[in-house]
Amino acid sequence: MKNAKLLALLFLVLCSCLWANSGHAETTIAPAANGKTMVISDGDVVWPPKGPGCDEFVRCCDAANKLESSAFLMCQLTVATSPDCAKGWLSIKQYLVERHVASPKECNATPAR
Repeated sequence: MKNAKLLALLFLVLCSCLWANSGHAETTIAPAANGKTMVISDGDVVWPPKGPGCDEFVRCCDAANKLESSAFLMCQLTVATSPDCAKGWLSIKQYLVERHVASPKECNATPAR
C-alpha cells in the first residue's frame, strides 16, 4: 500500500505539467468518507465520470480495485487529466500490466467513444 501511494503521488507530480497546460487550476487528493481517496479537479470531484464509455470504465476500475488497492486512485487521476473514459480505460489496463496484475474480465470490453 505504501508503494501504491508513492506511485500515485509520483503520477500526480509528473502530470502536474499536463494539468497546468490543460487549464486545470487545481487538483487535490483528499480522504473520502468511505475510507478511500477522492480526486478534486477545479473544485469538482472527478469520480464517477460521466460520458461515453464511462459506465464500462467505472466497472473496470471497481473490479481492478479488488485486485490492486491503488487502482481506484489511478482511475481517478486518469479522469482528472482527461475526461475521456476510453483513454482512462487504456491507462488503467497499462497500469495493471505494470503492476503485474491480470486485468479483470470487466476490463476486457473497450468502452464506447
